[in-house]
Amino acid sequence: MLCFLVFALAGPLGATTIDPTQGWTGYFGWTGGLGQIDSIDQDSTQDEWYITVAEDSSMAVATAWDAFVPGDEFAFYVDGAEVAWDETYVDGSGYFHGLYNDLFLTAGTHTLTFFVTAMADGFDYGGAYAEFSPVDAAAPVPEPATFFLLGAGLLGFAGLRRKKMAS
Repeated sequence: MLCFLVFALAGPLGATTIDPTQGWTGYFGWTGGLGQIDSIDQDSTQDEWYITVAEDSSMAVATAWDAFVPGDEFAFYVDGAEVAWDETYVDGSGYFHGLYNDLFLTAGTHTLTFFVTAMADGFDYGGAYAEFSPVDAAAPVPEPATFFLLGAGLLGFAGLRRKKMAS
């Protein structure tokens, strides 16, 4: 109970910046059992990453893999909400890997973090690695007016053909 109160009074930790043009690769860790990670690159004042993108963008890969003792697993969170991994597997040595492909990011600032959801027997701390790839501008989505113009043009061609066939 006392540990919970100390954590609650301490509040959230800081964030490590991800350069959108470079991405980020490194180490994260946790102490005290299941829950949100509590260090990034051995800095115990950091518990999440943030990335700011000027336009809608896509991060090709976000991944985490266990590196301490087999048995640890992680959940991926974006802007405070869990995002299901696209793929998870345990490699031949027993280490968990989580992979998310093509993470869509709207223009603005986003936070990313991991929560430890399973731990190696006998441990309440550990470490793992993460990688966030550089981002690319997302392909623009055609607006409704574009579809209207395309449809109107096709109807026009169909009308001309019909008129020609009638004469």
